[in-house]
Amino acid sequence: PGTLPPMVQPFDPTASKPLMLLTVSSEQRNGKELYDIAYYSLRQMLSGVKGVIAPAAYGGSKRRIHIYVDPAKIEALGISQTQISKAIQQNTTMIPSGIADIGNLTFAIDAQGTIKNIEEFNDIVITHKDGIPIFIKDIGVASDASAIQTNIVRIDGKEQVYLPIFKRKGANTIASVNAVKNSLPLLAERMPDDVNLNVIFDQSSYVKNAISSLTYAAFGGLVLVIIVLLLFLGNYRSALIVSISLPLSIMVAFIVLSA
Repeated sequence: PGTLPPMVQPFDPTASKPLMLLTVSSEQRNGKELYDIAYYSLRQMLSGVKGVIAPAAYGGSKRRIHIYVDPAKIEALGISQTQISKAIQQNTTMIPSGIADIGNLTFAIDAQGTIKNIEEFNDIVITHKDGIPIFIKDIGVASDASAIQTNIVRIDGKEQVYLPIFKRKGANTIASVNAVKNSLPLLAERMPDDVNLNVIFDQSSYVKNAISSLTYAAFGGLVLVIIVLLLFLGNYRSALIVSISLPLSIMVAFIVLSA
């Protein structure tokens, strides 16, 4: 009781660090509300983006609904805590009904049988005594609370919630980052108007810099090879033939390896 369902995600030793960090912020909502949006809504929406997985949310606090009961009242009415717990469970059911693929996103469909307002908990019928219903409000009160907060996320001095997004096995880093960034406008449309989504970190910049450095180094090496061939061969034609054959042989090797 009081715990979230276990999370199962594929493990990839080559992608132990997050591919990117996506923050959820608002000027009007507290950390508890932001956590609910990030974990229960945004995380599910991201499951439809190809090549990525968002297993958890950090920051904020997990929402909890506490039912405070008066021991003297439940004893006088002959009601047990098991009866109270069973009545609450029977009135807060949520049954998965499948998924729907719409465009590039996958949506989970649930048969919503959950309570929307805290006050509705007080109207739950626990049992009947002599034909008279006994409500939660007759023996206690429902309160909107939160679990003990175990982590705090502050960005630019403001409390926020962030989702670490990991790359799936075999996915391309740059393509995965671009897929998430391209989906942000669609995701933002489904968020409340006061909620902002921002990418504060992504690994694609490091990959792009590495590719750029490698390209520069390869081009510089080719120029040096051509200069050395011209100096030692002393023949422009022979140097040109060798200079063309070198990159072509490397290109053929890469084609064979990727095939």
